[in-house]
Amino acid sequence: MRTVVLVLLLVPLLLGIALAEKPTRAAAPVATDGSHNYNTQAPVAPGPMIITDSPGTVIGITSYEYQSNASAGKKIALDDFGGLHVSWTKGEALDARPRYVHYNFRDENTGEWNSSEGTRVSEENGTGFTTIDVMGAGEAIVAYHLADATPGISAVSVDAVRGFGIFTEYLLSPNPNDYIFPYVVRDTNGRLHMALLSYVNNDLIYTFSTDDGVTWSRYDVVDNIDFISAIICTSPVSPKTAIVYPKTVSPNVYEVFYIESTDGVNWDWDNKINITQFTPEDSSSAYLDVDAVYDYDDNLHISYQSALAFDGGIYLDFTDLMHWSQATGHSVIATGPENCSQVENCLCVCKMNIGVDPSNNNVFAIWSELNIDDVSQTGFSNGELYAAASEDGGATWYEKVNLTNSPTPDCEAGDCDSDIWCSLAKKVDGTLHITYIDDNDAGAAWNGSGAWTFNNVLYLAVDEYDLIPIGVYEQNPDLPFDFALGQNYPNPFNANTVISIDGEIHSGQLAIYDVTGRMVRSFPLSEETRSITWDGADASGQPVASGTYFYSVNFDEFGTAAVRKMTLLK
Repeated sequence: MRTVVLVLLLVPLLLGIALAEKPTRAAAPVATDGSHNYNTQAPVAPGPMIITDSPGTVIGITSYEYQSNASAGKKIALDDFGGLHVSWTKGEALDARPRYVHYNFRDENTGEWNSSEGTRVSEENGTGFTTIDVMGAGEAIVAYHLADATPGISAVSVDAVRGFGIFTEYLLSPNPNDYIFPYVVRDTNGRLHMALLSYVNNDLIYTFSTDDGVTWSRYDVVDNIDFISAIICTSPVSPKTAIVYPKTVSPNVYEVFYIESTDGVNWDWDNKINITQFTPEDSSSAYLDVDAVYDYDDNLHISYQSALAFDGGIYLDFTDLMHWSQATGHSVIATGPENCSQVENCLCVCKMNIGVDPSNNNVFAIWSELNIDDVSQTGFSNGELYAAASEDGGATWYEKVNLTNSPTPDCEAGDCDSDIWCSLAKKVDGTLHITYIDDNDAGAAWNGSGAWTFNNVLYLAVDEYDLIPIGVYEQNPDLPFDFALGQNYPNPFNANTVISIDGEIHSGQLAIYDVTGRMVRSFPLSEETRSITWDGADASGQPVASGTYFYSVNFDEFGTAAVRKMTLLK
């Protein structure tokens, strides 16, 4: 746990996602005839972006809210230069077709996205169910399948230049058994790894590429599984690669397995490790959704659902979010709601994702949570986006935080806020980078659950320390004189920032601390002090790293007077 140096009152920092008052939202277009046939007309251009009460930046739009059958996978990636890459399945009409994979990029210098709608990755109608990673120079590599091809086939597309959105598509070949639903990752040696499903016989398939996705080698059968749930991940500090998946091992009992290659080359497909080891006598079972990531100590982390099991079935309304790692074992990330009206292939807790901060190895989880108290008129629970943080490798977790807080109970189709199908970039750089769908009618319209609506694809940035309660107070109420410590400006900053001080000043110092509690700089105070400028350097003049810092005023006679937080971005 992080050592907190300056403590007077333990006041958790509440998530700062308060929204300005917004105009009344007009209902989005919806399909009313209940039909779900493929649309053979030209793509429909949606009107103005839907106004949403859910927080975030609109980076695209889709009528196809259903982004994955089970495990969400990574649909957002942070490259080594600070750029963000997002892919999603875009429905372009109020029907199941046309449907294309889209891509968007945010430049780290300007903070701007390429466009408000993204660009097509492939011109093949029916592409979808995408995952994304980045190549060595930061170019996006996007995996997806072409559902309308005969037989269905998977592909990867690689951007010509980082952030350009001009893709070259490579079909996986040979593809004899209808391999679809691809998940792609890149390891530290530049090798690409992919997990897919053989739709013919439900085999989990592994393949790899050593030439940036142009050709793929050796389609190995990993296991026979029940559903489209497998995740593949790679370590950021070694060639380790792991495939993680749930599987039915006995009636009404799902287990979570992983298989690991320590060098990213050699695999022992018989060495499947069961992390849950439930028995028919247990009252718990895993289910369909998992996610996995390696931390910067090279430990594998897995998140999974834990549902209530009983004779004759699995009671899916009671679901908790669980965590397991090679270093800390099992823990509970969060307890889910007691009941919900489930969305297709989403339990009351679903679509979990994990990320890790390389600077401190803190682990973060996000997920969608459904509740019976927030149900649309079409009968499905609206989702809320939640997050939780761990500072000890997942052994314990801080209390979950509602990131979206946009309930719309009894909402009509087109006027709902269901926050679901979320994804978290595996690298957390002081900020959790999240993308999700703001579904304007809860459900999965493609299979008749809820109505077709145009829905925003949203990007949400969350400061990791908004998820970690710390001992910080705004002002010491017991000071026998008037004093005020101002918020630094600008904040965040990337060069200089000014800290204002007002009121009666006594002898003492203003000190700046990093998140570990280490003092990086101090400034003496006098009666004349009214502001202090910090240039982002330590006491020796060396620039400090980007991140969150705390500054406090400490009076010699009265001790600590006030503490505030600031963010340095470079």
